[in-house]
Amino acid sequence: MILRADNIFFIFVGLVCLVAWAAVDLSLSFHSQIALVVIVVAVFGLPHGALDVVISQRLGLFSTTRRLLGFHVFYLVLVALVLVIWSFAPAWCLAGFLLISSWHFGGDWCGVTNRAGCWILGIMVLSLPAAFNAEQVVVLYSTITGESLHSLVAVQGMLAPIALVGAVVVSSAALGRNPHLVVEMVMIFTLAWTLPPLMYFTVYFCGLHSMRHLLSTGFLPNSRTVVVASAYTLLAIAIGVALAISQWDANEALGIPLKATFQLLAALTVPHMILIDGFVRDIPYASE
Repeated sequence: MILRADNIFFIFVGLVCLVAWAAVDLSLSFHSQIALVVIVVAVFGLPHGALDVVISQRLGLFSTTRRLLGFHVFYLVLVALVLVIWSFAPAWCLAGFLLISSWHFGGDWCGVTNRAGCWILGIMVLSLPAAFNAEQVVVLYSTITGESLHSLVAVQGMLAPIALVGAVVVSSAALGRNPHLVVEMVMIFTLAWTLPPLMYFTVYFCGLHSMRHLLSTGFLPNSRTVVVASAYTLLAIAIGVALAISQWDANEALGIPLKATFQLLAALTVPHMILIDGFVRDIPYASE
């Protein structure tokens, strides 16, 4: 079995995090996790979406300044719309975010299995924490939405074993052609079982999803892509900071950054999904 760059990177990051978590003797507080997650997602997670404008240009979605402006207006309107809806119905928005994210994250294995199989894997990725650390997930969702979402966590907890069985079937079917899928599933299961939900999500999101996306879109660290990724990442961070300031509450000072981070991720995911799942569709790199 020959592992690719994204497989090796994810396994390496996963092992480092597992060892590091054991080294701190499981003593990292929830607030410390929040600080770490916000920083890591901002630095290593957001840049993969910051290249949407480059991807759109390669797809020929715009070739003039007017169309480029239209692309940005459309993108920002969708982001603003999600943020407005979230302000009125945070619990429903979180549930919707998890649903569409399971579809989007499943795209990490597009080319390895069919779309139904991908969705099963995406559901597994997001449901496992609810099976292993339900109370921590409840606290996490409560921090993000300000509401108690035991029922949502319960649904995810019920979906987890079903999705896990489905993942075993999908991995077994792909074993001959893509044995690296089994390695990734074992690592994801181990991370979800061992790490707190926040840490697990961060390792997956930054260590596998973002890296695979960058590689699949032909990202090369040349001057243009670095400048574009940096500029749009800084813009996203600025929006996140503005969100945090607009919701600031001294009594929830440590939870506000996490809330703003997930609101931002949800808002950015909608136009990002329309582009990636609507136009890019299959990710060739995932099947090579």
